[in-house]
Amino acid sequence: MGLYDSALNFGISKEQIKKIGLIVATILVIIILAYLISTIAVVKPLSLQLNPPSLKMGKGNSTLKVIITNTFENERVATLIVRAADETSLQINPIDNPTVKLAKGETREFYYEVIPSETILPGRYLITAELQLGEKTFVENIYLTLKK
Repeated sequence: MGLYDSALNFGISKEQIKKIGLIVATILVIIILAYLISTIAVVKPLSLQLNPPSLKMGKGNSTLKVIITNTFENERVATLIVRAADETSLQINPIDNPTVKLAKGETREFYYEVIPSETILPGRYLITAELQLGEKTFVENIYLTLKK
């Protein structure tokens, strides 16, 4: 008698196996949906949007929208710093770094004009926003693309 000559018999019928399989599949689907909803519903303390995300050389400026949110349980002081990695190629206005008090769940939007210099070359240029929210620091990056 070989190892694979007979199947294991646990005394479970095919109908019972189907029911158990359906229950397990349903539980897995519920767990996956709960995970997806929890990751989507998480509010980030700092988010960036660049409009337009790419420019043709010498054809205008871009607007950077920065959204900050107090995700903590109590009021926090928020300080925002926005800068270009290559400050000789991109000018970001306004230059000042705003400081605001945010209650729990409050949001503020800040708008910056991103101005490419006259001598800029085609490529991707890094813009970094740093949010100091109480003692915590959050950093987000975004790229402006310049095309010929």
